[in-house]
Amino acid sequence: MRVGNLPGENDSCAVNTTAESTAARSFLGVLLVGIAAGVLAAVAMLVTMGILRLAFGWPTPTELIFDRLFPLLTVEFFIGSLVKAGGDLSSVNARTT
Repeated sequence: MRVGNLPGENDSCAVNTTAESTAARSFLGVLLVGIAAGVLAAVAMLVTMGILRLAFGWPTPTELIFDRLFPLLTVEFFIGSLVKAGGDLSSVNARTT
């Protein structure tokens, strides 16, 4: 059983399919497949997080992050951010100095 060709031999049966298939794809095709894969993964993640939230009450990653960050904010910064974002301050009873 021989593994390779001797010098000068031509193995016409062997086809390098990897190089041919990679060369045949256009950049736009690869880009569109990548975008489609990303959108599909995002939808799958969103559905999974929604199911876990509804079924078990587990917090989403956004809730986990902001639960740790909000205590670090000052009241003045928080209210100032609400004012900049145009939030309703009618229920807020605090002074900004």
